[in-house]
Amino acid sequence: MILSHDTVLMFLRLSEDQQKSKQEKINALNERDLIVEERNGLQRDNEIALTERDGERQEKERAQVELNRAQVELNRTQNELNRERSEKDQQKRRADSAQVELNRANAQKEREKLEKERAQFELNRERTEKDQQKRRADSAQVELNRAKTQIDQEKQRTNNAEELTRIFQSQVETTQSEVTRLTSEVRRLNQVLQIRETVPSTPKAQLKQTPVPTPKPKQAILQVTSSAQAITVNLRVPSGISGHKDANRFNHDNTLANCTISTDPIISEGIVYYESVFENHDNQGFAVGIADSSVVFKPNYGPEANEN
Repeated sequence: MILSHDTVLMFLRLSEDQQKSKQEKINALNERDLIVEERNGLQRDNEIALTERDGERQEKERAQVELNRAQVELNRTQNELNRERSEKDQQKRRADSAQVELNRANAQKEREKLEKERAQFELNRERTEKDQQKRRADSAQVELNRAKTQIDQEKQRTNNAEELTRIFQSQVETTQSEVTRLTSEVRRLNQVLQIRETVPSTPKAQLKQTPVPTPKPKQAILQVTSSAQAITVNLRVPSGISGHKDANRFNHDNTLANCTISTDPIISEGIVYYESVFENHDNQGFAVGIADSSVVFKPNYGPEANEN
């Protein structure tokens, strides 16, 4: 049988198409196998990741268990340390208590010894005083009379000092009020003068006066002199006194000790105002007075004491 050329070509095409279709199917199967293999690989990776995560979780749980065990051990050790420290403290307190009891017993023995010595001394002194009783009585009467005289003199000096202080304080308050008034007037006039210098003068111009507040005097401070020039204050502090000075300020170091100081300037008449600050004399006697320039005060004594 002889086939025509067209038939052969058609047969070849058909064979070629079949081969191509077969190859495509093979390729599709290969691609499917690759996809399946990739999916299986991903699944294996997921399983490995899950396994690793489970392993990490188990490691964390084991680490937490170890940490808890270590914390329990630490707490137990801390409790042991606290118990030992408490026992040591108790032993120390018992030792201190025993030492206190021993010291108390020794002190009691010393007191008994001192009492015996004091009793013997009193006995000897009474024996000696029996021979001197009359002479001591006369001496006591003389001392009593002298003490009464001294008390009367002290009372007189105290009254004189209080009167001088009251008069001086009254003069200070009166002159202080006048100085304050004059200071306010000077300030007011200066303000008026400044306003007149800055504002043109017209027949209808009226200046508004601004009231100047009166300055309040500082506590325990005497104001500056009313003269035009300031006065330099010199605190004359005796050597060894319980206090120290800083410029025109005096600080009392020991509030239980008396402090008497004098201040310059020295005046012969009139009243001079100056500034001086006295600190740390709260709840103690405090007074201001006038003294002669020749007076020299001794440390740690009041102005009315015999030492001054």
